[in-house]
Amino acid sequence: RRGIHPRRAKSLFAGGGFHLHRRSPSIVMLAKRRHCHDSSEGASRWRGGGGAAAKAASPDRTFFRRAREQGIKELTGHTKKVHTLAWSCDGKRLASGSVDKNVNVWRFGASSSGTLDQELKGHTDVVDQLTWDPTHPDLLASASSDKSVRMWDGRSGKCAANIPTKGENINIAWSPDGNVIAVGDKEDQVSFIDKRTHTLLGAPWSHKVEVNEISWNAAGNLFFLTTGNGT
Repeated sequence: RRGIHPRRAKSLFAGGGFHLHRRSPSIVMLAKRRHCHDSSEGASRWRGGGGAAAKAASPDRTFFRRAREQGIKELTGHTKKVHTLAWSCDGKRLASGSVDKNVNVWRFGASSSGTLDQELKGHTDVVDQLTWDPTHPDLLASASSDKSVRMWDGRSGKCAANIPTKGENINIAWSPDGNVIAVGDKEDQVSFIDKRTHTLLGAPWSHKVEVNEISWNAAGNLFFLTTGNGT
């Protein structure tokens, strides 16, 4: 049941054309070059245009073929499988978590296209998922199987808080207002962490069915989770 988590049964994508492959300790970047999609209808779908037709259609296969031929770059830094990716709210940094227990932060900008900026060490087991503070581009949180959530200061590269949790963590989601972090574990419990005090808000929510994914709505007043019984 937990050998390969449902959200990782296939390769994962993060915005911007990055491809995270479960079998590799590196991150593969498919660069969206302008000439790869200027002449096709499918290309406009990747740029977000095209109205209803664009929303219904799948991405242009030509992009993937040409990207593989011309635009692949590997970001190497981890020593074991990479499990997760997350962008900072300003889009300038990409964080990755790995079986090697580390969190790497890659910087992007006018003069940098995937430079390893920081290696955040401290977890004693697999880093399964990451989330950035949606209101602050320098705050990052990581969920690990070592039964902890760590908050990191992106400016200093140091751990700002180490919050013990009840179980081995596999999911994490930051509320849109930046005040609460939700974390789910392998025992199908969901805990909530106060960002300011670095403490758990009450007892975990326990569920009798498998909890696979968690998410807040954009307003932050609703919290969703998916379960193994089809809900």
